Amino acid sequence: MESVPEIKDPRTRSCWIEIDLDNLLHNNQLIQDRLPEKGSVLAVVKADAYGHGASMIAHTLNQNGVDFFGVATLEEALKLRKFGIDSNILIMGHTTTFTVNQMITAKLTPVIFSYRMLKALDKEAARLGTKATIHLKIDTGMGRLGLLPEAVPAYLKELKRCNNIKLQGVATHFACASEDPKYTTSQLQRFKRLQKLFEQHGLKPDYWHIDNSAGIFCRDHQTFQSNLFRPGITLYGYPPDENLDIPGLKPVMSLRSKLADYKQLPAGMGISYGRTFIPEKPTQVGVIPLGYADGYPRSLSNRSYVLKGGQEKPVRGSVCMDMTVIELNPQDDPEETVTLMGEDNGAELWADQLADWDNTITYEVLCRFSSRIPRVYFKNRQAVAIKTDQTIHFLTATKEKN
Repeated sequence: MESVPEIKDPRTRSCWIEIDLDNLLHNNQLIQDRLPEKGSVLAVVKADAYGHGASMIAHTLNQNGVDFFGVATLEEALKLRKFGIDSNILIMGHTTTFTVNQMITAKLTPVIFSYRMLKALDKEAARLGTKATIHLKIDTGMGRLGLLPEAVPAYLKELKRCNNIKLQGVATHFACASEDPKYTTSQLQRFKRLQKLFEQHGLKPDYWHIDNSAGIFCRDHQTFQSNLFRPGITLYGYPPDENLDIPGLKPVMSLRSKLADYKQLPAGMGISYGRTFIPEKPTQVGVIPLGYADGYPRSLSNRSYVLKGGQEKPVRGSVCMDMTVIELNPQDDPEETVTLMGEDNGAELWADQLADWDNTITYEVLCRFSSRIPRVYFKNRQAVAIKTDQTIHFLTATKEKN
């Protein structure tokens, strides 16, 4: 146990994001219940855990049995190591040859598909007197990163010549598992045929993985038994497709703020840049101290609403870089918290609604909330930690190391 002194609230802004760690663990259990007996979770925490804060999310999941994490970049992986996450970390995005020393010495596992990276890892591992662990990426139909199936046999011959490489896993990625069962089946069939090819070459990786959130909840796992599963958006409480219903998921993130100003504007005074909303009568307004620089999109100008006291309060005028104006009633309490995303006195407003207003997807809404908004982490309805920019302040006397 590492001693952490008791601290006061370190926030310097009057807006904040709440992260419900109990909901995170609830969603993780829903996912675990869908897996075959020998299936393990690789929790996807790239993009700062979809805006939730990768270090705290990984720390919490690790304490509750998850020991494999997926990131997109080397920098994301190194931040987890610095925080004390010593479990398996898979770098699922592109990596470069000049970073092989960092990856090997930090015991990180890249997903690779090029001869150049394979040889660079093998050479550096030999110099260090160790083995580099890799996962091989195959493109079975995503049309993105990875070896095409017909290129795999030649690559395996080269792989077998590399004495300092450990092939831990083989991966591919579904393109439309929640939308096109026929195409998904074709990807599974290609992957299954390749499994036999690896066996013919005497290669027995520990993991075969293909399932993202959509794969976990949409396909029959008896048709191809993966043993590593990569949930992302479902961990954070949302289905991967707006048309897919997954009962029981609970959103993990809420966005709240206090008002920076509260006043009555005279009739005819335009609100915000461009005077895109001009009240016809005296109108009570409140100013929320966050805007599009914080991830609340400008496209929601005159289009969205927030919650206050369980009531909808419309956004008026243009969303600014750092401020957003809402219309209030004269009787509204100016000290009462405003909810831009979350539950408020029985009313609910979640990221999928913001995504609908913005004509985008839930993933983007969650990922773009800026690090300058502090994150407050709750467990059993009590705040346990606060993340300000890149620093995490624990509010309890001890932090359990992973």
